[in-house]
Amino acid sequence: MTPLALLSLASLAAALSLPFSLGIDTKQTNIRHLDYNVQSCACAPEARYFTCESPMKVANTSCCYEDYGIIMQTQFWDFDTKYLAQIKGKSNATFELGCQEGIDEYEEENEEDFEGYLHSYGKGSVNTSEVFTIHGLWNDLCNGSYNLYCNMDLVIPDSTNLTGLISKTFERPDLYKAMTKYWINSGGSNVLGDSLSLWQHEYNKHGTCFNTMQPKCFVGPYNKFQAALAYYQKVLEVWNTLPTYKFLKAAGITPSVEKPYALSDIEQALKVSHDNKKVYIGCRNGTINEIWYYYQVRGSALTGDYVARDSLTNSLCPKYVWYLPK
Repeated sequence: MTPLALLSLASLAAALSLPFSLGIDTKQTNIRHLDYNVQSCACAPEARYFTCESPMKVANTSCCYEDYGIIMQTQFWDFDTKYLAQIKGKSNATFELGCQEGIDEYEEENEEDFEGYLHSYGKGSVNTSEVFTIHGLWNDLCNGSYNLYCNMDLVIPDSTNLTGLISKTFERPDLYKAMTKYWINSGGSNVLGDSLSLWQHEYNKHGTCFNTMQPKCFVGPYNKFQAALAYYQKVLEVWNTLPTYKFLKAAGITPSVEKPYALSDIEQALKVSHDNKKVYIGCRNGTINEIWYYYQVRGSALTGDYVARDSLTNSLCPKYVWYLPK
């Protein structure tokens, strides 16, 4: 069985138009570099265009052009709800607080793991109190609509042992370890169960809708659930370039129970870090709890070039929002 792994971070950084010029360190360490083993798009005419921009009609079965052309990397900020009581008496006419419901949606030691994986927080040390964790990688149609659970032949059934599948069958304990640390189920996901339930849900609901991740797009004999492993890897790969906490900190915005922040200031800080494209901010009880970064892609969603684009969703957060600690 051919294991899956990450693309070159340098090439990915260039493709994603990352904010290295801002002086924000997004360098990663100890990530294995292997290949996705998908068809080359070098000679595919549709691969010359970013999604939603092709002048010609492209079949929704293409391995080199995503029909679901709007890609979103979504993140959670699971603040500690005990702080809601502390800020309740601090709201006033200047600080307009609102409420938006959350939107649906073996840790094993290994020397060749994602040690220090998250945005260089330190070798062997991960401070998840300074991490916007993973929600998923979603894909909308170009008109903003979307479909879900697109290929029932690919869904991961409840009977599947995801721990064994990732760590043993596909020999990726490094990927599994990173997922257990940074892809954590929370109340905001509306998914019952543990983190493995969230991973299963995200792939079944969104991952099966990527036409460039269908089995026919892989080279050589297809291994059952290979597309799911590719999806999981890509989720972490894209998320790993988007250290939201650091983006906000660079603008002087850090978690606080003393004061809310102007939504416009937070939007601007993230916009600057996303190639000057608007980022979606979600709130619960007037408090930031989710971030969505939007992209278009040229070529395969696994190996193609990503370019930032403006959010298609307007924030329902109030004008002043709390950014509470975890």
